[in-house]
Amino acid sequence: MRKRQAEGQRGFSLVEAVMSLALGAAFLAAVYGSWFFCTKVWNQESLRSKLRADVEFSIEKIKEELRLSDGNGLVFYPQNASTYTAISLPRATPDASGFLSFSGGNVAWDKTMIYHIYQNGSQKELRKTVFDSFNPSIPSRQAQLDSVVANGSGAGLSESSFTRTLFSSEDVSLTITPQAATFDGYSTSTTRSANTSFGSKKLTAGNHQVRFEVTGKNTASSGYQMGLDELSLTPSGGLQEVEILSVAASSGQAKINQDMTPYGGVWGGNQQVNYQSSGLGQFITLDTYYDQWLESNFSNMTYTNTQTTGLDPHLEISSRENQGLSPAWQADSQTQAVLPGDLGVSDKSYRSVIFGGVVTKSAKMIRLRFDAASNQFLTIQSAYFGVRQGTEASGSGTSEFASIPIQLFFDNAPVPQGSPDPVGAVNPGSVTSGVIPAGHHVWTNWFEYALDTSVPLPDFLVSLYAPSGAGSVRTLNPIPSPPVPVHAYSVEGNQPISFDWSTLPDYQSHAYLFSVAELAGWDGAGSATSQIYDTQLVSTAYSQVTWSSVLPSGSSAFLKVRSSANANMSGATAWSALPAYLSSPASLSGLSNLRYAQFQVTLNAAPPYTSTPQVDNVKITWPGATGLVTIGGYFTRRPDYGIFKVKVDGEDIVKALEIKLNIAKTYQGKTYSFSLNSEGKTRNTGK
Repeated sequence: MRKRQAEGQRGFSLVEAVMSLALGAAFLAAVYGSWFFCTKVWNQESLRSKLRADVEFSIEKIKEELRLSDGNGLVFYPQNASTYTAISLPRATPDASGFLSFSGGNVAWDKTMIYHIYQNGSQKELRKTVFDSFNPSIPSRQAQLDSVVANGSGAGLSESSFTRTLFSSEDVSLTITPQAATFDGYSTSTTRSANTSFGSKKLTAGNHQVRFEVTGKNTASSGYQMGLDELSLTPSGGLQEVEILSVAASSGQAKINQDMTPYGGVWGGNQQVNYQSSGLGQFITLDTYYDQWLESNFSNMTYTNTQTTGLDPHLEISSRENQGLSPAWQADSQTQAVLPGDLGVSDKSYRSVIFGGVVTKSAKMIRLRFDAASNQFLTIQSAYFGVRQGTEASGSGTSEFASIPIQLFFDNAPVPQGSPDPVGAVNPGSVTSGVIPAGHHVWTNWFEYALDTSVPLPDFLVSLYAPSGAGSVRTLNPIPSPPVPVHAYSVEGNQPISFDWSTLPDYQSHAYLFSVAELAGWDGAGSATSQIYDTQLVSTAYSQVTWSSVLPSGSSAFLKVRSSANANMSGATAWSALPAYLSSPASLSGLSNLRYAQFQVTLNAAPPYTSTPQVDNVKITWPGATGLVTIGGYFTRRPDYGIFKVKVDGEDIVKALEIKLNIAKTYQGKTYSFSLNSEGKTRNTGK
């Protein structure tokens, strides 16, 4: 007999069971799908993270090695390329304190690090090979690098080398691009740049070639030309005018030494080199020497009767007018005049005395200034200059000439008092008379006459004849305190210059001078002393001095050079005790090997003084210490100028390296990659 099923205890129906199974399956599918998706994403992100970590760690490692390396000792693979795939660099083992070790003042480079890519089966590997030695020979290390790249390690090259793989993948690439400094010459107007540095390069003493090469242009520029003003090579840092450096090579365009004075006069030597390049890759290469002091502008000189002049500055004896600005004799210095006066004259002859003891400057040529009265003209019919018979100092001075005097010429136009004088005429002259307007003066022609103030000078006489209706002379009146010396003599009429005036009944002596107011002198010799130059070397082995010169017949120019251990030249040999170098080039082997140098130029003109000697481009050379040299200078910006870079001895000056590292890996049919660009800079020790 069946028992009745309890209330509420009935089972699932078939439909319910099927529905339950379906819901469970859906839930399990969702859970599995979520798990699968999360696992896939995790694997992808894990792969990306690993790729990123490998690249970032390796880039930072390469940059760290570069910072502790010498930029002048880098070697790249492949040679002569614009970008590289492997690099060799020097390293030094730090001492116990973590500092680089030094030996003989130089860093003790004792290891060689090489980063390179190697194809190992289906995988590419970024490898680091380390040699426990360093060969300073660039060709030897280039061969070493080439072998490591080809063979994957340093095996067989050195027992003390090892190679390890930083990471590997299906695709790995390393690209190293040196970043050369460039100069953008574009500007809306013509301007001179500030002092610009292109970076540093290790140089040995001697001749080197500096190349300026067009790399592009600003989008606003209308051309590719270059403007080069001054070049500098430190450590000594002397500026060298580009226009006087020799051109070693070029791409064939015109080189123009351009006058830059219309643009403000701030360019060295008033000029620049305008190289008329017209496209990419065009260049001009200049020869220079490491190291040298090239003085072509003669700035900061101490001048004695000399000056720097000309569009291309050179040294020469200063002009007659410039030297004459400092008078050799002045009337008021002799008479101690309080106030000048005016005196009417007509048909009278005058002789004014110039006391030799009042003449203050030596000269090879002289000229005299005559003043008219302030309110009336003066006519001079004839005038003469010569030595007086006797002297005032001895009490034997007379009104007569000791010998035949020199006739004075008046080829110059009168000038208002206080106005600047133009360039004066030089004998032989043609005008022996003239009229000076009221308030004006006139200079005689320059004429040859030697004054040597190192010995007592005689007294001189200046004679003039003022004809009838001549107007007034300017007088300089002495202080009225006895005894008053005689400063002039006069007689009536036009008396012969050789006649003894004192026998005439109208003969008079005077306490004031007549019309003659100033004597200007020009010395045909002069000197210029340079600034003090710091070679930056404790012991400087000076080689030679050279210069260019223009020497008119009979004239001369010579140089002296001295050195000192002190910046103010204390302890240096006196100029008077130094040998004179008469011709260029001259050896400086006898010059003391001291840090600071200075030179002096002496110029001597010769009659008839129509032209004078010139000196330019003084160059003192010495072997620079092998080391890091910074290349820079001043350049020009203009609307049609391009962008250029600098090479030294055919190599770019590298300021930094752009390092690009790329890795790629395929996962489940999809390629994942990571790239990183970074900039690395070396120590550039040069040691």
